[in-house]
Amino acid sequence: MDLTKIFSNMDKGPEAIQANFEKLGAMISLTKIPDSQWVTNGVTLDKNWYFHGISILKLGDNALAIVNMQFTTTAQLNTGWNTIVSFPASYTTPYLGSGPSLPLTFNTSDSDKVGDVGVDRGKGCVSIYVGNTIPSGTTINLKGVILMSKDTPLLN
Repeated sequence: MDLTKIFSNMDKGPEAIQANFEKLGAMISLTKIPDSQWVTNGVTLDKNWYFHGISILKLGDNALAIVNMQFTTTAQLNTGWNTIVSFPASYTTPYLGSGPSLPLTFNTSDSDKVGDVGVDRGKGCVSIYVGNTIPSGTTINLKGVILMSKDTPLLN
């Protein structure tokens, strides 16, 4: 992104500053996916839990998915990937590409079970990877950020 360099006594300085803000605004935005658009699968969400939500922070061609929720399983979650929340794919499909989607982790209320969490950019869903079966009635906390990189390789 090319921002205009600002200097003292610049001709049309205020306009250049405004143009820079507009360029930044076009590259960065935060969208919270409304709870009303979530469809749960085998879980009940605790909507009274502090700052619950799924938000997408756009950073140019890349994005961060910010996931923060607590839920209780209403069915047994078996080993492997389990989709727990679906939402309209239009929130994440702009970030489809060859770049990575780094997972975050979750933990159960007794910290007995820990696993990975992923956001499927093509389907619009949050899934958790379960290593050991999680019984119905278990409380699970998801907190973290997932990088959704369109075509940018990871930095080492």
